[in-house]
Amino acid sequence: MAASSGIERLRFGPFELSGTTGELLKQGVLLKLQPQPFHVLRLLVSRPGELVTREEIQEALWPNGTTVEFSQGLNFCISQIRAALSDDAREPRFIETLPKRGYRFIAPVEVVSSDETGHITELSSQADPKPRRNLRWWLAGTAAAILLLIAGLTAEFRAVPRAILVRPFASMNLPEEDAWFADALSQQLVATLADTKSMRVIPWSSSMALKGQSLSARELGARFHVDTILEGSLRRSGDRLQLTTQLVDVVSERTFWSHQDERDVRDLGKVQDDLLAGMAGSLKLRITEESIPSARRRPEPETYNLYLKALFLADKFSREDVSKSVDYFEEVNHRAPEYAPALAGLANALTILPFTQVAPPKNTLARAKEAALKAIALDKSLAEAHAA
Repeated sequence: MAASSGIERLRFGPFELSGTTGELLKQGVLLKLQPQPFHVLRLLVSRPGELVTREEIQEALWPNGTTVEFSQGLNFCISQIRAALSDDAREPRFIETLPKRGYRFIAPVEVVSSDETGHITELSSQADPKPRRNLRWWLAGTAAAILLLIAGLTAEFRAVPRAILVRPFASMNLPEEDAWFADALSQQLVATLADTKSMRVIPWSSSMALKGQSLSARELGARFHVDTILEGSLRRSGDRLQLTTQLVDVVSERTFWSHQDERDVRDLGKVQDDLLAGMAGSLKLRITEESIPSARRRPEPETYNLYLKALFLADKFSREDVSKSVDYFEEVNHRAPEYAPALAGLANALTILPFTQVAPPKNTLARAKEAALKAIALDKSLAEAHAA
């Protein structure tokens, strides 16, 4: 075959990976994949059928000097890749894990190269590679490693984040009745980060507008004027909740902190605490139990989960959901009458009810005012109560 001077793409199953544009497509539809998971996927796909060791991946993508802890970072990348490809680690169609050794891409791969005349030539992944193609891959890999090294060294000296956007967490295979977990956790992280007053935090109402949108870190940075993005995903496995999160630097689009955890699904508060504790060092946060007013200390896990669900339903603004939200808030207040955020939540939900035409405005707003005043009496600094 004549040497190609055009663009190379890798095709496997319904997917196509463009090394030039850094895009992953499924039947022509662009899929969301952050730069680091993309580079790991490209490395694996470029060597189908071969074991790519963890050491090789570390040398190529996590050179010395970066602030990312390699093991957590690689686990996060593989998790994101599998989510994008709808691949199952237990019965893989694309990526096979060789425990403590590395990974192997097991699906057939075609290299699609466009020459100067616009003709397309397809090569089987089992064909003998041409020396020139090997050289091109080596040069591309070396260039990518150098760029990542520069970005990593820059990240090491990055300033403390001044502004952060919490992207709505993705729900991965969560049952319909648990779909609220991801939004509730994201919402609480926004509130807690804002309470630290360590940086500017984009309001949850603005973050919610991003659901379903595939925007790069740089695009989000330009839109919201932030330098850091927190994003993640939630899965449920039996009674366990699996959380994967990362902090992304907007300028370099590099992950500078990542976290994986698995907790009892009945204790979302503990999931939230562990995530914030893990981020504290990277974001220079000071989060202590003593700094939280007693009226905001969380009730026991089951009651707190009910509070989070009530918040989630209130934001949906439908007749049925807001009515359920009021019922849940009242149950939380019955169980934990000194928990001010639940009283404020009830007040705000009640102010929405008249707009759904399920309650007389006068009586409902009187109840809302009563709940808001009780919350303020418990915690004068509670913004949600004053807003109600």
